[in-house]
Amino acid sequence: AAMRLLATMAPDTASMSMVLAVIAGGSILLGNLGALTQTDIRRMMAYSGVAHTGYLLLGAVTLTTSGYIAAVFYAVAYAFPSLGVMLVTAEEGPALADLNGLSSRRPAAAWATAVMLLSLIGIPPLVGFFGKLFLFQAALSGGQTVLVVLAVTMSVVSAGYYLRIVRAMFFAEEEPGHRGAALNRPAAVALTMCIIAVVGIGLFAGPLFQAMGTFLR
Repeated sequence: AAMRLLATMAPDTASMSMVLAVIAGGSILLGNLGALTQTDIRRMMAYSGVAHTGYLLLGAVTLTTSGYIAAVFYAVAYAFPSLGVMLVTAEEGPALADLNGLSSRRPAAAWATAVMLLSLIGIPPLVGFFGKLFLFQAALSGGQTVLVVLAVTMSVVSAGYYLRIVRAMFFAEEEPGHRGAALNRPAAVALTMCIIAVVGIGLFAGPLFQAMGTFLR
């Protein structure tokens, strides 16, 4: 909806592109640097959401149809893994320490969470990689080289806090007295759907992006 509105209101306005570029760069910096210091996963993911909004705006900065399509694709690429991570957090607890030893008591959930975190970092062949690739291509085509360099650099920085969660799940000892989540079939189904989307959309990213472009044009 935001991309449609922007395309209608300011298709060729240079000043709008400058405003969006400042917001995008500020969001990427604030979100990633803010997330680095968090030990509460909800706060970490909230700052992460600010950063990913900045990435998404890279498509809007171009004020082109290809940029808008890349932004919409990225919204989908971000939604599924972030939902999956928050689902596991809701079950296990908000503190980073609550996920300590998750691989021992819930290996499937731990591996699923790891895959979703790798997607958020932008590791191929997961959907997050292609989401960023399409955005960066659109931004470079629109002459936003500085923003793309910033976004790539901050993507590397994001690995610092996402991998802290992976470390807690696989390499830290479970906290004494921590009570893990009971079996919840609806939650398990939802988590499975997120994983299927993260892997499946990544494997068919090219055709899906083209189909999305045809639909949104």
